[in-house]
Amino acid sequence: MTGFVSVFLLSYSTHKAMEIGRQGRVQVEDLVFLVRKDARKYARIKDLLTMNEELKKARKAFDAEKYQGT
Repeated sequence: MTGFVSVFLLSYSTHKAMEIGRQGRVQVEDLVFLVRKDARKYARIKDLLTMNEELKKARKAFDAEKYQGT
């Protein structure tokens, strides 16, 4: 039952985000806009976005070390 609810909520959120943003594409900003009034979801999205940026920087630094070392 919870699987169906999760799929429904994901589908609903995607459709709402598509209405807000450009047609055919869902942007990160669209999802942030959707959850802006729900403090818990907003904080989680911001946390995940920050973590994503940190991972990108770490990968970039790792790749730079890898190529400079050979």
